[in-house]
Amino acid sequence: LGVRLVTTSQAVVDSHIHFWDTDRFDYPWLQGFAELNRPFVPADLDVGQVEIEALVFVQANPVWDVVDQETAWVQHLRGRDGRIQALVAGVPLDRGARAANAWLERLSDEPGVAGVRQLIQDEPEGFALQPAFVDAVRLAGRLGLTVDLCVRNHQIAEVTKLAELCPEGTFVLNHLGKP
Repeated sequence: LGVRLVTTSQAVVDSHIHFWDTDRFDYPWLQGFAELNRPFVPADLDVGQVEIEALVFVQANPVWDVVDQETAWVQHLRGRDGRIQALVAGVPLDRGARAANAWLERLSDEPGVAGVRQLIQDEPEGFALQPAFVDAVRLAGRLGLTVDLCVRNHQIAEVTKLAELCPEGTFVLNHLGKP
């Protein structure tokens, strides 16, 4: 849910925060977390006396059917909360560059969109090296979008190879490779 600091004399940039609205969107992963399975929006962010200068929203993994709506919702939140400086949108990169082309082009022109991601953490070995996935990641890089990599520690070697295959890309390793 973002970094929680006790005290600081400097403003903080939270470069990876999730917001979600369970009244609007379906987040299957929240079903296993009763205490989190409720809307969590910027007004719910409690960091005590820490000054949050900026936030980067990272897609919260709703079902694919509503991921575009989630992006639009966060853009609406950005308009109301100036701390949300950028966002990482969900894109089904595994569908390949041809299928993701219009999606990625639109996002690359959308104010505030810094990057894209598709969760890899629960995918089988080799998922991030499938030709369709690699091609879509390359396209994202050519369009100036970063690609967030949300993986588990045993997948680090795989996404390292992905980065080698996509020199035009810029990658962000989420959570330092879980756990």
